Amino acid sequence: MYTKNHLWLMRIGSDHFFMGITYFAQKQIGTVHLAQLKLESQTIKKDISWGNINGTEQSVDLVLPFD
Repeated sequence: MYTKNHLWLMRIGSDHFFMGITYFAQKQIGTVHLAQLKLESQTIKKDISWGNINGTEQSVDLVLPFD
Protein backbone atom coordinates (compact mmCIF):
# COMPACT_ATOMS: atom_id res chain seq x y z
CA MET A 1 0.00 0.00 0.00
CA TYR A 2 1.35 3.41 -0.96
CA THR A 3 0.39 6.84 0.38
CA LYS A 4 0.22 10.02 -1.67
CA ASN A 5 3.43 11.28 0.01
CA HIS A 6 5.41 8.23 -1.15
CA LEU A 7 5.30 6.15 2.02
CA TRP A 8 4.62 2.43 1.73
CA LEU A 9 3.18 -0.10 4.14
CA MET A 10 3.54 -3.87 4.15
CA ARG A 11 1.37 -6.05 6.38
CA ILE A 12 3.50 -8.37 8.55
CA GLY A 13 0.77 -9.68 10.84
CA SER A 14 -2.92 -9.33 11.52
CA ASP A 15 -2.46 -5.81 12.92
CA HIS A 16 1.24 -5.05 12.36
CA PHE A 17 2.81 -3.22 9.43
CA PHE A 18 6.30 -2.38 8.22
CA MET A 19 6.65 1.16 6.84
CA GLY A 20 9.18 2.73 4.49
CA ILE A 21 9.61 5.52 1.98
CA THR A 22 9.90 5.09 -1.78
CA TYR A 23 13.17 5.66 -3.65
CA PHE A 24 11.55 8.73 -5.23
CA ALA A 25 10.89 10.24 -1.78
CA GLN A 26 14.40 9.36 -0.63
CA LYS A 27 15.84 11.36 -3.52
CA GLN A 28 13.47 14.28 -2.81
CA ILE A 29 14.28 14.34 0.92
CA GLY A 30 18.05 14.12 0.52
CA THR A 31 20.17 13.17 3.51
CA VAL A 32 17.93 12.50 6.51
CA HIS A 33 18.86 14.58 9.54
CA LEU A 34 15.95 13.81 11.84
CA ALA A 35 12.98 11.46 12.03
CA GLN A 36 10.40 12.49 14.64
CA LEU A 37 7.50 10.38 15.86
CA LYS A 38 4.50 12.04 17.52
CA LEU A 39 2.85 8.98 19.03
CA GLU A 40 0.37 10.39 21.53
CA SER A 41 -1.75 7.24 21.67
CA GLN A 42 -1.54 3.58 20.67
CA THR A 43 -3.87 4.15 17.71
CA ILE A 44 -2.83 6.13 14.64
CA LYS A 45 -5.75 7.73 12.80
CA LYS A 46 -6.21 8.07 9.05
CA ASP A 47 -4.88 11.29 7.45
CA ILE A 48 -3.43 12.59 10.76
CA SER A 49 0.31 13.32 10.87
CA TRP A 50 2.05 11.10 13.42
CA GLY A 51 5.60 12.20 12.68
CA ASN A 52 7.92 13.60 10.05
CA ILE A 53 11.24 13.06 8.33
CA ASN A 54 13.53 16.09 7.91
CA GLY A 55 16.18 16.01 5.21
CA THR A 56 18.59 18.36 3.47
CA GLU A 57 16.15 19.04 0.62
CA GLN A 58 12.68 18.84 2.21
CA SER A 59 10.55 17.43 5.03
CA VAL A 60 7.86 14.77 4.69
CA ASP A 61 4.94 14.19 7.09
CA LEU A 62 4.19 10.60 8.10
CA VAL A 63 0.49 10.03 7.39
CA LEU A 64 -1.36 6.69 7.12
CA PRO A 65 -4.00 6.10 4.43
CA PHE A 66 -6.23 4.19 6.88
CA ASP A 67 -6.96 3.78 10.63
